Amino acid sequence: MTGERNEFRSRADRRRVDWAKRVAYDPKALNERHQEILNMHVQGMKDSQIVAALGVNKGTVSNAINSTLGQQKISMLRGARDCDTVTAVQRIQQMIPKALDIYEKILSEEPERVGGSPHGGAPISLQKATADTIVKDLAGMAAPKKMIIGHAKLTPELIDEIKRSGREAAKECGLLVMEEVIDGTE
Repeated sequence: MTGERNEFRSRADRRRVDWAKRVAYDPKALNERHQEILNMHVQGMKDSQIVAALGVNKGTVSNAINSTLGQQKISMLRGARDCDTVTAVQRIQQMIPKALDIYEKILSEEPERVGGSPHGGAPISLQKATADTIVKDLAGMAAPKKMIIGHAKLTPELIDEIKRSGREAAKECGLLVMEEVIDGTE
């Protein structure tokens, strides 16, 4: 083996670290960053959006989301979000009768005086706008904002079938008590 060159190189000993060049991570800052990532994920942001917003790499986002602790935290955050949603819906349901009372006062045109001002002290336009928001937007009773328009060919047989199934559904719900016979048809 004399004269031959050794093709094997030994790796540098990594046990000896230059402490001046060593990067120190702040565990608190890392935890906060992971919490931010998980919160954004639960809010529905895509991984690429999280990367852009926080200035981290895709691996960091993926590791935070897919880790065991990350999955547990996501589950907990989703449960809290769902609980908050149920609570908000219950509060909206409680506000609907109050909003309907405001409509009734407006439509009755009776200048009720509560606290020296008509309609509880707030301008009637503001009360109506608030009632509109509660009833229409929050309770989901607003007119649809997006419509899908199409066409279909309805044959007389298909129309009769639709009527028949509608009557059956009304009977099941207790909305149809007695059917009237009109022109010899049900």
